[in-house]
Amino acid sequence: MLSWFREFLSKWLTNYFRDQKKTFVIIGLDYAGKTTLTGKIKTGRMIAANPSLRPNLEELRLGQLTFTVYDLGGHKLVRRVWREYCYAADGIIFVLDAADKERMNEAKSELHNILNDEEFSTIPILILGNKIDIVDAMGREELIGCLNIYKNIFQEGEKGVSRPIEIFSCSTKLDQGYGAGIRWLAKQVT
Repeated sequence: MLSWFREFLSKWLTNYFRDQKKTFVIIGLDYAGKTTLTGKIKTGRMIAANPSLRPNLEELRLGQLTFTVYDLGGHKLVRRVWREYCYAADGIIFVLDAADKERMNEAKSELHNILNDEEFSTIPILILGNKIDIVDAMGREELIGCLNIYKNIFQEGEKGVSRPIEIFSCSTKLDQGYGAGIRWLAKQVT
């Protein structure tokens, strides 16, 4: 099943990125699953990961697509460098732990720091509500309300929308949801 998914994702992304190189940054609070997600995309397996203390650069090759990903740490001190990496990004992936309700206001604050920064006003943002495999994790609609991003969600064809933004619920552990999110982001940057 996993090899089928990777093959499908590879073929789909190849169609969107034919001979193009795109750069994405993966940001979010510590313990949200950013490094685990990067490892899962790269190897197709769950890899035990410690919180990132410095940026990790991964170059993923899927078919003809070369995909550069900066996996940035989520600790408070490390968050200061997010901005520097976002400048050069074609897309931003914001990962949050959908089961960690205690830190949702902190995640909301960091997300809004990115959303309100004029320097990134046209860069597409994919929000992944990770860990939906955990009981009582928030679903997509609850996350939209909790993060106060209803007005930000990109509606295709809507006039005046300068930045595509979308949220997907996912589980890296169960291999669910993040593929659809990446397909959405790929469509936005081509």
